[in-house]
Amino acid sequence: MRITLQIALVIGFTLFSTHSPAETILKLNEVEIAQECLPERSFLMDFEETFHCELESYSKNCTNAYIADHNAFLEALHISFAQHRPLRISPDHIWLVLAQGFAAHVNHNSVKLREKIVRHTGKATLSVRRDDFIKGKMENPWEEVFPELCQQMGEYVEKDLINSVTAKFSTTTPIEQAAFQITLMDALQNYFSYEVVSFCGIPSLILEGTPADWKALKERTKSFEKYELTWWTKDLEPILQEFINASEGRVNVEFWNSMYKDDGVSGGPFVTGWISKLFPYLKGDGKERYRVNPIFQAKHPEEVKIQFYSFPTGISKAPFTWDCFYRNYEMEFLGGFVGLTQDVPSKTIRPEIGWIVRENPEKFGFFKRLIKKWQFEKKMKRRYEEAEKEAQVLDSPSEP
Repeated sequence: MRITLQIALVIGFTLFSTHSPAETILKLNEVEIAQECLPERSFLMDFEETFHCELESYSKNCTNAYIADHNAFLEALHISFAQHRPLRISPDHIWLVLAQGFAAHVNHNSVKLREKIVRHTGKATLSVRRDDFIKGKMENPWEEVFPELCQQMGEYVEKDLINSVTAKFSTTTPIEQAAFQITLMDALQNYFSYEVVSFCGIPSLILEGTPADWKALKERTKSFEKYELTWWTKDLEPILQEFINASEGRVNVEFWNSMYKDDGVSGGPFVTGWISKLFPYLKGDGKERYRVNPIFQAKHPEEVKIQFYSFPTGISKAPFTWDCFYRNYEMEFLGGFVGLTQDVPSKTIRPEIGWIVRENPEKFGFFKRLIKKWQFEKKMKRRYEEAEKEAQVLDSPSEP
């Protein structure tokens, strides 16, 4: 069956079109409209399979989108034509096709067109700093970066060009605007380098204790050496000396800025700073409780990146038996870093050291674990209900 695509261009020809302020419906062919919906697919999985890379982030409307085999605009036309599905297009769609054509032309003729487009030689670097961005965090607001980079172009490029490519129609949302801005960056990539810089850091560090305390701490680590730990203590010595120096007023800012991230570089769930050398062992792989920190075995320790959750929990455990009135309980002592506290006025945080005594969960059988879980949930529910009652009493108006 041959289908002829005919578009009525004469506005008001009611046989073929209906019109409203927001949209115009064109009646094109008397064909039976498809009854079945397109099969649902995962945008994230489709994208990563198609482009063989992991996504850092994407606009919200991509979640329900179908990955096209080639050009999604043309594929929409093809599916509409071949499967008898109504098609919806906007000025943004057509403009993006044209703007991408313009970008291809500029990229293909970048040397010839340079004087018509930019006023500088070489490549100018456009940089946006976003210290709140975290590598791997899907929610990073990348849509705020695109307009800032385009705005910086205004120092080098006629604003008419920027405004022309980054068009805005009545149908344009911030997502389409972002696509236009990226198209402009594509067009001018031979004249500009683009970068986003994320820099995190500890604003200030308060060292408690006296210089004598820090000297004593350094001296005490030497007692570990006779237990075959020289491979660890030799790296600790220069680090602990910096604590002494700082407590005496001699502050090595570069050293302290590399405490958590090497050179203060942010991003990703890795610990790359010298603090990792305070941990001779990391969590084991399942068979072993611990494994040697690879930073002490690497030829180039500065290249080692350690996952945040590879470090020990910071809680030490010691099992014991409690003989309580002729009845034995399998128990555990826990001690270590139990949490953080915050000084509200200054927002200063402090790791807190504490201890806990509990029944040893490793000694529970399956049914006892279920009972303990039920008892815990029951206790928490009771506490919640009591807190609710207290809140209601506090909220109720007092009698005169």
